[in-house]
Amino acid sequence: MTDLRKLRQNIDKIDEQLSGLINQRMMIARAVAQYKKDHNCRVLDTERENEIIQKACERSASEALKPYQEIFFRQLMALSRDYQREIIKNENDK
Repeated sequence: MTDLRKLRQNIDKIDEQLSGLINQRMMIARAVAQYKKDHNCRVLDTERENEIIQKACERSASEALKPYQEIFFRQLMALSRDYQREIIKNENDK
């Protein structure tokens, strides 16, 4: 039981780091949304997203983890797009 508790504590530490990084990423996504709005750009940039996914898969610790790495980054980018769209929509509603 102690081993499981220690493993979970390690996961909790990583989750804390991830939360901080997600917050940072979304604050940058906010700035990107403003840029896209100001320059009349589309939120979705498929080429950029494919580049991010490719790099993420290349950084994977093992072949077995690559699909999970890809899913994680696809979901993260979808959240970022949703956030950007919400920011742009709210700016347009003002």
